[in-house]
Amino acid sequence: VEAISRYENIVELLNAVSEFSMKYDAEQAEEPILEAFLKEVALVADVDKYDEYKNAVTLMTIHSAKGLEFPLVMVAGLEEGLFPLENARNNPRELEEERRLFYVSATRAQKELYLSFAKRRMRFNNIYQTDRSRFIEEVPVKLLDWQKISTYEPRLFEGAGKSWQNKNYS
Repeated sequence: VEAISRYENIVELLNAVSEFSMKYDAEQAEEPILEAFLKEVALVADVDKYDEYKNAVTLMTIHSAKGLEFPLVMVAGLEEGLFPLENARNNPRELEEERRLFYVSATRAQKELYLSFAKRRMRFNNIYQTDRSRFIEEVPVKLLDWQKISTYEPRLFEGAGKSWQNKNYS
């Protein structure tokens, strides 16, 4: 189980590298590609520098948000298999722990809470159709204000001397 988990982490790292390399523009870049990539993936640093009096966006995990409150909270990735995690779907105790984490994330919001999910997501180097999380379905309808923000439009990326064309996965 541990080996599979490590393997999945490596695959996700490769996905992140692949995504980043598609949008990295070597000619316009102000810093080397590795430095730029590490800055993009180093989300933990935001929590370490959190200042409640500073007017700024702070990215953090739900675990690191415990005990904190914010005027506005955005919870992303509310898709089955991601939140709740795939492993928890068939284990009632793990599913309840995921539900508790969802509750923790929702109760961090003082005024506004935004819940988001993707219709398609790249995982393990493949594009998958996704279903919205059962946790969204459990929120009373009268508390939800559904809004479609945007749709993904494929576009050409140039970077590191290679051209990449995203495929239309519609």
